Amino acid sequence: MANQDLLIELVKEKYQFEYSRKKYFEDTLNFPITLITALIAAIYIILQGIPEIKSIPLSNCCIALMCVLSCLIIISFIYLYKVYIDYGKAFASLPDSREIKQYYEQLIDFYEQKTDGNSAENTFDETLKNQIVEWYIEANKINHEINQSRANAYYKARRFLGLSILISILLLIIFAFTKLTDMSNKKQKTEPSPPKAVSSPKPLPQPPKIRVDKFSAGGDSVKKIKK
Repeated sequence: MANQDLLIELVKEKYQFEYSRKKYFEDTLNFPITLITALIAAIYIILQGIPEIKSIPLSNCCIALMCVLSCLIIISFIYLYKVYIDYGKAFASLPDSREIKQYYEQLIDFYEQKTDGNSAENTFDETLKNQIVEWYIEANKINHEINQSRANAYYKARRFLGLSILISILLLIIFAFTKLTDMSNKKQKTEPSPPKAVSSPKPLPQPPKIRVDKFSAGGDSVKKIKK
């Protein structure tokens, strides 16, 4: 009987462990949803900036990366749907309490009619405990398979989300580099050109000196005298 009690405790702990794994997946729902929302916002920002990229090869590269990013996000969403919707609906548990009570009463009636005394009580306890162990074992098998499927899908979703983050960072770097280059080019165009060197003025020209003409008394000869 002691061995049966120990076995019940072991399979019960396994059931609690699988239930805690189920709760872990449910509690982590907010993180991937928030991450996907941030990635979609990044896609929107990058789409707004692609027309401003003047380099045709760089623009085509950004468009190709955007397509890859969109596919990765869709694949991640599909795996997350499996984790939280498909596999999240299923989880095995013990039978309903009313069904257990009904089985308990039927078991009592069966052994009271079959035997009497302590032997009937011992047989009843062993049968009930064996059935409890079987319930736990069957539930643990189903829950382990479900949780393993959820874990595999969750791992794949995180892997594709990680690749999406890397591509988003690369696109943002390209977009930021293009913006900074355009701002630098515009700044160079708007800067005033340096003033031209002013040549020294020419010296003021000297006016010619006046002259005085002197005539002789006869008026037939002229002598020019310059001051």
